[in-house]
Amino acid sequence: MFGTEGIQPSDAVQGGLGDCWIHAAAAAVATDPRRIERLFEVTELNTAGVYAVNMYVMGIPVTVTVDDYLPMWSASERGLIYGGPSPDKSLWMPILEKAAAKFYGNYEMLSGGWMGPAVQALTGAPYYDTNHADLSVDALWNQIDKQLADGWMMTAGSHTGTGSDRDSNAVGVAYRHAYTVLETKKDDSGTLFIKMRNPWGAETYVGPHSDDKNDGEWWTDAKTYH
Repeated sequence: MFGTEGIQPSDAVQGGLGDCWIHAAAAAVATDPRRIERLFEVTELNTAGVYAVNMYVMGIPVTVTVDDYLPMWSASERGLIYGGPSPDKSLWMPILEKAAAKFYGNYEMLSGGWMGPAVQALTGAPYYDTNHADLSVDALWNQIDKQLADGWMMTAGSHTGTGSDRDSNAVGVAYRHAYTVLETKKDDSGTLFIKMRNPWGAETYVGPHSDDKNDGEWWTDAKTYH
């Protein structure tokens, strides 16, 4: 169920469904593996193929039962249509995605949504929205830094732009897309960094400090961070 390396945010890999909000929220919940473990009444893959997932409606716990029949492409194309297995072959996210589809009505109902209500449905916790325009850059970074240190589950949404996540801005950030906020760093020069994860499992960002830039090693131990 939880793969060879245990529960981690990278287990949430979005497929051919516009439910980035569910995957980004699940990855945020997975920053503490115990929160994902509490979701599952059955924590091992089983021959019966039946799984019970604990979710919440307005803070009230409910149990959603699903089987492990998952939508697949044709045999010639292979693979799951929607959320797929993680790099270490964990399957908790596809099972959770199916439970969410049953919870909200069907898979189609998962296409488009907001991360806060998804975190609330998975944990029963309240959620808060922060608008970038309400805070300075330093104040916003300080808030994110403190809340992550306190164990908050944090996500971010990109600008609406064209309204399609198939389009992106000048630095490759997909429009109208959900991301998971994972970590903050500040280097010796005072530059502020926020580490974010794309639920696609691959990144399209090409701006400063991206993976394909000469400065892409900023997240290594080459510098001292605090």
